[in-house]
Amino acid sequence: MAVILNFMKIRLALIISALANIGLFLFIYFQRRTTPPPFDPFHIRTDFKYSDLLSDGYAKVPVDVLMVGKTVGTLTINYQVSEEDGSVYYRIATIQTGMREVDTLKIYKIIESYDADILILPGTNIKTTNAPPLTSTFYVKHRLNKQIFECYLTRAENDNYNIETEFESPLKNDSLIEREKYFWLNRENRFGPDTLIFDDGLTLIRNFWNWSKEGEEKIFRANGILALIRNYNDWTLQNTICYYEDGSIEYDVLSYNMTGTSTWWYPTGVKMETIEYKDGRRNGRHVTYYSNGKVKTSGQYIGGFYDRGIKDGDWIYYDSLGQIKGKEIYKRDSLTKKITY
Repeated sequence: MAVILNFMKIRLALIISALANIGLFLFIYFQRRTTPPPFDPFHIRTDFKYSDLLSDGYAKVPVDVLMVGKTVGTLTINYQVSEEDGSVYYRIATIQTGMREVDTLKIYKIIESYDADILILPGTNIKTTNAPPLTSTFYVKHRLNKQIFECYLTRAENDNYNIETEFESPLKNDSLIEREKYFWLNRENRFGPDTLIFDDGLTLIRNFWNWSKEGEEKIFRANGILALIRNYNDWTLQNTICYYEDGSIEYDVLSYNMTGTSTWWYPTGVKMETIEYKDGRRNGRHVTYYSNGKVKTSGQYIGGFYDRGIKDGDWIYYDSLGQIKGKEIYKRDSLTKKITY
């Protein structure tokens, strides 16, 4: 009798377990089936089909392909689905702005209302400074799901601006935005800045004039502090300015074939070294400094190369108090006399 009772208990336990698993499966299945796609321009899911969209209030759009759409307030989302299996493979979201003229601050506020941010110039507070105006293309990153979307401004039939973003897979999270932000006057010529944002947070902004690099090229750290400036003239690099992490200047160095002075600084802002160039060759004074600002060495070049000059005349060496401690005399890079004090 005891054996029969134990057998019945085990059988009952198995039945209860099986029923519980079936119930859990049905709950998950119907929960998944009844969870509507997010009605958010900057949130993407594709784990639903044509029938799910119809049950969520989407209606067919009269176009040549199978597309459904829904409008709530100023937001319209259209999905294109496969006629074979009903799966989603394209989406376009349109936000009506009501703007006749581009208002960057208003666009920023609209994007914020969807828990997202425009990826603008680091360190720029669009609410309090004159931020670069948004023209055609800009990028938006959702604060919660971290997805990045390419957005662009279009003109509606009523001549107002709309914000649109398409889905053919959002740009990969926290990776290099492979498609740059271009600001062109027309298709044939390239003018103005474009921007690359890297996975470590660095931002590179370059300027073009008719496809040639022109003016400042800037690199910003992830915290928005300026890291580097390169100055170009018709694609030719003129000089490079580098900054310490606190924003103070580290060096301002001439490029090859340039004439002028290259300068380096200590993190304290005290000058560290200066070298004079002519046509990319060392020509003129070369002075180094102690961290207290006193001259360490001072001499003259009369030519040579970019990274090595021909010493000529007196090269004087000082201690940290400014007293002369030695002198070397050169004639066209040949040491002729050495004096120690």
